[in-house]
Amino acid sequence: MSAVSISVEEIREELPGVTDAKAQRVIDGTLARAALFAPCILSDEFDDDKSAAAKDILIEVIVRALEAG
Repeated sequence: MSAVSISVEEIREELPGVTDAKAQRVIDGTLARAALFAPCILSDEFDDDKSAAAKDILIEVIVRALEAG
């Protein structure tokens, strides 16, 4: 069981030129907004398979947001 967490390094794998500050700001904002609708994603009791799926979706959201500017 694990909460969803996303690191700057994981975002940098998709967008090598992104700055730490910008990536972290978008990560924090995306996780906060997602948790408003699905607070379970921040729980250590969140199912591992669901956590992995949510993380993958949120990484895609973050990358698209950063690409869009």
